[in-house]
This record gives sequence, C-alpha cells and structure tokens, in this order.
Amino acid sequence: MMENTNTLWYTRKNGTIKGPFTSVVITNDLILGRLSMDDDVSHDQLSWQSLFHSTKLHSRLHGAELEKARIHLDERNGFDQRDNQEVSVQHAKLRKGDRRSTESDTNIYRRQFHTNLMLKLRQQHQHLFWPLIVILLILSLVAFFAIKSPQQIPTPLADCSSQALPHVNWSNCYKPNLIVKNKDLNHAKLTNSHLIASDFSQSNLSDVDLSYANLQSSNLSGAQLQNSNLMGANLKNANLSHTDLSNANLSYANLTGADLMSSKMDNVRFDHAIWTTGQRCAPQSIGQCIIR
Repeated sequence: MMENTNTLWYTRKNGTIKGPFTSVVITNDLILGRLSMDDDVSHDQLSWQSLFHSTKLHSRLHGAELEKARIHLDERNGFDQRDNQEVSVQHAKLRKGDRRSTESDTNIYRRQFHTNLMLKLRQQHQHLFWPLIVILLILSLVAFFAIKSPQQIPTPLADCSSQALPHVNWSNCYKPNLIVKNKDLNHAKLTNSHLIASDFSQSNLSDVDLSYANLQSSNLSGAQLQNSNLMGANLKNANLSHTDLSNANLSYANLTGADLMSSKMDNVRFDHAIWTTGQRCAPQSIGQCIIR
C-alpha cells in the first residue's frame, strides 16, 4: 500500500514545534541535517513519536537516512558514489565545509579586475617616472640659475624734490634756473628734464643721463661729463668751456651757439648733432664734428 504523501506532519525539535509539513519536506530536512531520527513528529500535535519509530514515515525516512549516509561518505573519501567518479580535491574540500559559503563568481571577477587594474596603474606609473624626473631636473636648473643670476635693481621713481646727490633721479622734472655748483651728481638720471639757465659749473656729472634734457643757456663750465649721455639734449647757447666730455654721447644734440672753448672731447660722439654754427654733423663723427 502506497504512502499518502498528502498527510501533513508537525515536527518537534528541542521543544520547538514547527509545521505542518508534508512527508517530502520532512525527508529533505532529514537529508539536510535539519532534523534527526531522534526528533519527534505528529499529525495532530496530540500524540508524538520519534522519526525512528514512526511507522507511517518509516520507509521514506529509511531511504533518507541512506542518502544522508552516502553523502557523508562522499565527503570523507572524495568520491561520488552515485556515478563512481572521483571528484576533484578542491571540490571535495569545499564539500567538507559549508558549500553555500564558497566564493561566488562575482567576487572572483572583482578580485581579478582589481588585480589587473593595479598592474595597469603600476605600468603607467613606470612610464611616467622618467619624464617626471626630467621635468623636475629642468625646474631645478631654472630655479638654480634664477637664484644665481644677478638681479636687476629696479629704477627708483623720480623725486623732483630730492637733494642733489649721486644717483639722484630727476627725470622729467621741471627745474629751471637750478643752481648746483660744485656738486657730485655722478650716475644721476636727468632724462627729459627741464633745466633751462641752470648752473652746473665745476660739478661732477660723470656717467649722468641727460638725454633729451633742456639745458639751453645753462652753465656747465669746468664740469666733468665723462661717459655722460647727452643724446638729443638741447645745449643751445650753453657754456661748455673747460668741460671734460671724454667718451660722452652728443648724438642728435643741439649745440647751436654753445661755447666749447678748451673743452676735452676725446671719443665724443657727434652723430647727426647740430654744431655750434648750426650745421649738421655727419654720421660716425667721433672726436670732432664732421660737417656734411
């Protein structure tokens, strides 16, 4: 007589009652180890008996016990008794533990992806290493030469009220009738300054920049003007007697009516200057004005 698989059963394990379940579910729980033959079953929760002594489930549970025993034997020996084929050692080891906790394919893929990414980043870093070293060396050399190179001293702004001293800056200043007799103004800067009728007699004006300055009718007698720059200066009717103009630059200067008696003019440049007679000096006139 076949067993009725539609009969529902309750299970009691360690005092905990669960169910109702079919005999198929109870058989599977027994195979999976969720139930043992010592646990109780009942179809009405009134009369209980162990699975081992249950006559109605005996044939089915006996088959479940055999299946469970065969699985344990497979795990111990590393063989699959069902098809008599040897399983791999790795598979046998996995079966000895919790087979549901084995690493998933997703985790394996993620680990491989991370490893490949690290290898690619390491290769990229190796490719960038030497160019980076070269750039750092170039920057170091640039910084080294920038520190070692002489720094240009910025030109101070003109201060028209400052005293007559060496390196004074009177550029673009309006100082007509200025009296600075017997003063030391070497390396002073008087570019484009307005100095009409001023008195610089006996003063030290060596290396002074008087380019495009207006010195009309000024007194520069006995002054030292060595290496001075008088390019384009207006020296009309100026007194330059007994001055030392050695190596001075008077290119394009206006010397109309100027007094140059007894002045020293070694290597003075008179290129395109207007001579005392009002005539233009020829290019490359050095030491003297060569009239065109």
